[in-house]
Amino acid sequence: MSSHFSKLSIGLMSLSIMGATSCGIFGGSGGSAELRVLLVAPGVSSVNVLIDNTVVNASLGYGANTGYMDVNSGTRHLQVVPVGATAAIVDESVNVPTSGEVTVIVEGVAPNIVGLMLTDNNTTPASGTAELRLVNAAPPTATVPNTTTDVYVVPTNSSLTPPPTVAALAYGQASGYQNLTVTPLNSTVVTQDYSVFFTEPGNTKVEAADGPISFDSGENRTMVLFWQQGSQSQLTVTLLADLN
Repeated sequence: MSSHFSKLSIGLMSLSIMGATSCGIFGGSGGSAELRVLLVAPGVSSVNVLIDNTVVNASLGYGANTGYMDVNSGTRHLQVVPVGATAAIVDESVNVPTSGEVTVIVEGVAPNIVGLMLTDNNTTPASGTAELRLVNAAPPTATVPNTTTDVYVVPTNSSLTPPPTVAALAYGQASGYQNLTVTPLNSTVVTQDYSVFFTEPGNTKVEAADGPISFDSGENRTMVLFWQQGSQSQLTVTLLADLN
């Protein structure tokens, strides 16, 4: 998706979340759907999120997400505006399916900031399993020109043995949902914890990691790789709850 810059009036920025109900953003004649926004664009400390010209989340901080917001399904006008500014860094039409869940990841470095839209999985996985999607939202930098990464999702305390769970995940890409067994059959282990490692492509040098993570049966999750706030040399991750 492309990122556009547009001027917003002072009056528009003063609209409150309460006004969203009367404008038909939440509920109304359209079908029910959910939209979530995550801010991981380096250099942008906080933003206001607008849907159909109404502020629905104020002062969203770097690395934080709005959580799912109930909206009408169909085409929604999404704008993301840095706090204290009037120009949108993301100004897009987002198609939200009926009864669906959509995540928009605000990523990139100005002037190339975009809203990466992902359709989330709200279907419950098989009993005894969970699903995990991996997203690379760490843009290349002058010091790190290639942020492509391999991802290993392994039982905690396991060694990293190729091949990776997801190979060569480039910036701006999302993997499919990976099915994980969390309550092994015929085992004395009640639940299986996992650890996630983002490594240099083609080897097992770890660039970022998270875990142990205790996934529950029936959960869907999304893990996003991005730069730490104030740094484009240290990577970090956040884990989003897509279902349960």
